[in-house]
Amino acid sequence: MKTILIIDDDQGIRDALSELLEMEGYAVRLAVNGSDGLHLLRDMPSPPDLVLLDFMMPAMDGFQFRQQQIAEGLYPQVPVVLMSADCHVGDKQIRGGMMDHLRKPMDINEVLDMVKKHC
Repeated sequence: MKTILIIDDDQGIRDALSELLEMEGYAVRLAVNGSDGLHLLRDMPSPPDLVLLDFMMPAMDGFQFRQQQIAEGLYPQVPVVLMSADCHVGDKQIRGGMMDHLRKPMDINEVLDMVKKHC
């Protein structure tokens, strides 16, 4: 079973993505910000297959998460998809070394296509 780590401070988005992906047969881990996501990665016995990462979050944003993830060597090879409502999400994705991006609000089919593409 493929595992997806969702890092987003919006509980509604976490819940909706979790439910959608679990219905599609994925295992899901949830984090409320970048710091929480790093703690989960440190404790995971094996890497997730994909990280869905919000950009704007309190405590530690998506860019800071990605920098620290790489600095600590916490599964830097795992694809990271940036999620943001910002119209410059593509620029942020490239600057942060992330594989792809989803614009919020997200379309269910786009989310599923993106997950299938990277898993």
